Amino acid sequence: MRVMKPNAQPKPQKAIFPLLPPLFFTLITATAGWMPGWAWSEPLHPARMHQPGRWASSLGLDYFRSNANFDNDWGSFERLPAGGYYQNFLFRYQTQYDLSPHWSLKGSLGLATAQSFDGTFSRRNGEFTEAGVGTGLAWMFPLFEVFPEIWLHYPFQRVAFNTDETLVGEGAMLLTPSLWFRVDFRPWLKPIGRVGWRYRDEGRSSLLLWDLGAHLHFGAWTHRIFLSGQHSVTDDDFVMTPNVRNQVTQNVSGSSMRYFSVNPSLLELQLRFDYALSPDLFVGAGGVYTLDGVNSAQGYSLLAHLSWDIHRKKPTRGSGPAQRHQQDPRRFQADPAGYDDRLFQPPPSPELEEQRRREQILRQRRQQQLEEQRQRLRSRPPQASDEEVDQLLRQTEEELR
Repeated sequence: MRVMKPNAQPKPQKAIFPLLPPLFFTLITATAGWMPGWAWSEPLHPARMHQPGRWASSLGLDYFRSNANFDNDWGSFERLPAGGYYQNFLFRYQTQYDLSPHWSLKGSLGLATAQSFDGTFSRRNGEFTEAGVGTGLAWMFPLFEVFPEIWLHYPFQRVAFNTDETLVGEGAMLLTPSLWFRVDFRPWLKPIGRVGWRYRDEGRSSLLLWDLGAHLHFGAWTHRIFLSGQHSVTDDDFVMTPNVRNQVTQNVSGSSMRYFSVNPSLLELQLRFDYALSPDLFVGAGGVYTLDGVNSAQGYSLLAHLSWDIHRKKPTRGSGPAQRHQQDPRRFQADPAGYDDRLFQPPPSPELEEQRRREQILRQRRQQQLEEQRQRLRSRPPQASDEEVDQLLRQTEEELR
């Protein structure tokens, strides 16, 4: 373990190549899931099919704890001094209303509490952290879907350099455009990923965001295992004098770099389990572990959420590719007037297919014989009456049956 020197300065961020070795290693050892980076609990996933008139909401809880920081280079960290620690609870309400199959509006509200210990003093703080508004699109294709979205989060409180309260958030405005994609690889396995950009004001560095993983569906269960990362791609205003920010975290957050650090980068792995209690009610739990980072807190998160859907009008149904993509299998309800139940019958066995083919040939032959008999009766002798012709036709039909 390498310990950062007291006067060490964060290195200016010029490239993202330090992410490639840990990314390659983790992709080999992890094979599926989801979490959109930086340990936020977001049950309303952006890559979710839109249903016009649906109002979806969720309450999420994220408990984070740390007693170490990653230093100013990848692959090393140091314990917080004097046995210190930092922990916080993040509560988040998020909502989404689907205006059409391709467009939705979103909103969120965050509340957080935090506690820090620096070896001598323990501090506590709690407040509303930020409000967010956003919008998302959904474009569906035969084998994959694309979900662009953009979020704007505005803080209720900024971080003052002379503050005496434990930090509960970044205290910066965040503008985050992202592009999610999902591949319909199998009905039970859907690889998913994202690439995004996060602008932060207050002189903070901008971040490149990415996620890579998969959704695994087994009945009412959905499992997600995701690799997520963020990397500073522009420099903080205090990149040459990091102690200006570090002094704040040392004073009020037990030296933890959970928030307010200079040029942070992070690599996380998440495991999550969601369960559908009903077609419109879901619960979930999971965990996040920080694998590596730069100028950020090393720790873990425990996640939980409750989410529900309210439908203003009945979702449209159809048999086309776009309509099939819009439907959630857990919300499918049979409508006898809207589909042919023969489509849902199991495929016949080869023996049954052969029997049906022979019966079809026999019916065709009988129909041909009946038609030939009718033609012969139409050319009957003049002395034959209509009653006799009808009687002969009935006798022929009975014989052919």
